[in-house]
Amino acid sequence: MLKPAKLIVVIRSPFLRSRSSLRRLLIVLTGLSLLSAAACAAPTEPKSQSPSRYVIAQAPDDALPAEIEKIKEVGRLLVGTRFDQPLTGLRNAATGRIDGFDAEVARIIAQRIFGTVEEGRNLEFVETLAKSRTEYLSNGEVDMVIATFTITQQRMQEVDFAGPYFTANQDVLVKEGSTIKTMDDLQGKKVCAAKGSTSLQRLKEVKGVTPVELKDYSSCVAALDGADPVDAVSTDNVILQGFRESTPGAYRVLNVSLGQEPYGIGLKHGSPELRKFINDTLTEAISNGDWKRAFDATFGHTGMKVPDPPTVGT
Repeated sequence: MLKPAKLIVVIRSPFLRSRSSLRRLLIVLTGLSLLSAAACAAPTEPKSQSPSRYVIAQAPDDALPAEIEKIKEVGRLLVGTRFDQPLTGLRNAATGRIDGFDAEVARIIAQRIFGTVEEGRNLEFVETLAKSRTEYLSNGEVDMVIATFTITQQRMQEVDFAGPYFTANQDVLVKEGSTIKTMDDLQGKKVCAAKGSTSLQRLKEVKGVTPVELKDYSSCVAALDGADPVDAVSTDNVILQGFRESTPGAYRVLNVSLGQEPYGIGLKHGSPELRKFINDTLTEAISNGDWKRAFDATFGHTGMKVPDPPTVGT
């Protein structure tokens, strides 16, 4: 690149010898200098995306259901997930990125659709609470929900489920100094679960337990130390492990099982071809090692034993 030539001005005119005339001339020359510098500056390179940890290949165009073709035309996949659950779906305060296993499954699906994942462009996460998951699907606010969404017969009347992509167990979280050690110790205790969750429904069936219903699990955990405290929180073991890991030494998980929680990917009701596409994607992710890569990147940090992958489509 050629260096801009120096501009030398010799003032001989009497009209340019006043201070006001000189000031105007300097302003013009400064503007010319800035334009010259801008013309010689290198163009700004767009920010590159972080390399994907996944190997799944883009699906061929002739294998796409109508719903995926529409997503490709729009150029963006909208995924409903949680922003407040460590290990499954949590907004990173420093980066704004959604961290967690559910978010990683979404990235695998986006990579199969688009070939690459560019968050903020072709993949966008939408915060979705337990009570709003079905509503967001039915009104089209999201294309799919990946948010520790347990598959149940009742929900299948309103939602199509792909998966399962993970199977958790309902467990119980207490404060580290709590005297609660077994299920029997929960008799007469207040146990919190999120509104609209299967965990809440199971708690209502446990004799002697007083269920407490709050909007989400971060609110339940906060209630352990609240003005009107609860004695325990009950939901999926991976969610509870996430809260335990986020505040070391504050909480303890009982390691009991109130029932299994097969996580499904929620789709708008009446989407059989889309469900098959997602199931095929999950099956491929399990066989090529991407499922385990997602586990290692999230749950793996807790020391959890890698479980057998679920059988997709059951």
